[in-house]
Amino acid sequence: MQAGLGPTKLIAIRSGSYDYAEVDLANSIQLVGPNNAGKTTLINTLQFLYIDNRNHMAFGDHEPEATRAYYFPDHYSYMLFECLGPKGTYMLGWRGQSKASGGDPVRFTYDGGYDIADYMGKDDRVLDPKTVNAKLAERNYRELKDAAAHRDSILVATKGESNGLGVVHLTETERYSHFKEVLKNLLSLRSIDQNEMKRSLLMLASIPPNKPALEANRLMTEDFERIRDRRLKLNTLKSEKERLEKYIGMSDTRFDLEARLATVYADLMEKRRKAHDHNKHVKEAILAKQDALEKEKISTTEILKDLDEKIAEIAGAKGRAEGDLARITDLGKGLEEFVENMEREALNNAKDRLHTLNRQLGNAGEADRQRTARSLAEVTGRVASTERAIANFDKALISELRESMSNEDLHQALEALQSGDPEVARGKRRSRVEEAQAVGCHAEGHGGEHQGRCVQRCHPETSFAR
Repeated sequence: MQAGLGPTKLIAIRSGSYDYAEVDLANSIQLVGPNNAGKTTLINTLQFLYIDNRNHMAFGDHEPEATRAYYFPDHYSYMLFECLGPKGTYMLGWRGQSKASGGDPVRFTYDGGYDIADYMGKDDRVLDPKTVNAKLAERNYRELKDAAAHRDSILVATKGESNGLGVVHLTETERYSHFKEVLKNLLSLRSIDQNEMKRSLLMLASIPPNKPALEANRLMTEDFERIRDRRLKLNTLKSEKERLEKYIGMSDTRFDLEARLATVYADLMEKRRKAHDHNKHVKEAILAKQDALEKEKISTTEILKDLDEKIAEIAGAKGRAEGDLARITDLGKGLEEFVENMEREALNNAKDRLHTLNRQLGNAGEADRQRTARSLAEVTGRVASTERAIANFDKALISELRESMSNEDLHQALEALQSGDPEVARGKRRSRVEEAQAVGCHAEGHGGEHQGRCVQRCHPETSFAR
């Protein structure tokens, strides 16, 4: 076994006769105490480290199940070994099962040394196994499912392959069975004679017992050669001491430069990160501005499109209004000619009638004048009926226009046709009727100064209409 490799500490928690025991195995120890103090119990616990199968362990006359119940009464019982291997310190341990589940104890291993806080609480009570496993999970905790996994975890083979952590150093892993037998004999303190011990040790070293002792000395040649080679290398190192010191000094300078370089590199990386973050923020701002401009552009386009549609609609309405206005103008002209012709014809008829009456008045007496006056009143009534018919025609025309035009367009059209206003035409007709009535009054002998009052007296229906 290499120097320094092996178990360095043994810890028993609620195991055997111990509530808690921690023993340093890095140095030689002596166990002194009265009978039944637990010396043999403590020594026999080494079998849990070195022997891969619990059924192969020897605990005197005790049965395996009784031994399990003694060392691991429940799932709060632990037997732990802190070991130093070629790869560093690691732990190998056993934990009992609960009484309800039963079965063999659980074997496990993890990296690092022993820490009581991993297993015990502040009140010195053993932690729940789930809590312990959660703490050890960060330290490469793994369970050893069978004897082969246990064996691989403690062996380091010089020949062949092994994944062991190295507390048992054998030249060949096949010799492990011999190692177990020798260990059990030593731990159980059996009474064996010198020849039996010699045979066991030679068997462990794979040396036939019947060979002379000189053959055993030959086995030491490899160690001698190895020591001599190391001594030569040491002398070589001493002769190159100055050069090595120079190289070490240069190495220190190099380390200083590398440290400065690392500092500069870290500073540059920090500046690069800040520049990258700044550029990222600027880019995000530019993209946000572009998105805003694009949205504004889309909004402006939609507004312009709506304005174009409104302009087209207004242009259409303007065209329709202009067409309606032109039609109204044409209707006004036709209506004016129609009214003028009607009034002219009515006036001519009235004049003809007046001439006829004047002739009759010249030939008739007082009684005939009264009949003539009634005829004149009848003519005057017909003229008023004609005016009402014209007014009704105007109203019917306006109603027809209202059905095809809005009030605003009709109002604008009537304002544009001031020359075709019905009131103006009606005034013209009244003046002509009054002229006809004045002629009748003159025929009856009324003076010119009395014509206005005569019209009101002789023709009251005309005055009322006015």
